[in-house]
Amino acid sequence: MKRLITWLVGAPLALIAILLSVANRAPVKFSLDPFSLGEPALEFETPLYVLLFAAVFFGMAIGWAVNMGTRLVRRGAAKGLKAGSGHRDGTVSSAPASGKALFPRS
Repeated sequence: MKRLITWLVGAPLALIAILLSVANRAPVKFSLDPFSLGEPALEFETPLYVLLFAAVFFGMAIGWAVNMGTRLVRRGAAKGLKAGSGHRDGTVSSAPASGKALFPRS
């Protein structure tokens, strides 16, 4: 089932990416100098689809990094609570008032 969903989502996205790259083959000037419009310090010419794919790639990479950072923090907190010795600095915390576990086992 997972493989079918992957194909149902991935195939149209790949088709859209191909159509986007074919439609935007014209070169554009990309400048990283917002103050000098006539003679920018750093400017290069590349097809528009390269810039679009680069923006999507960097957005996904930043999202992945933030997600992994959050996972590592949560994993570290979970390991500290599962050890049963309290916090990492040696202090011992009391049990929750409700009597329920913070991370119930499934």
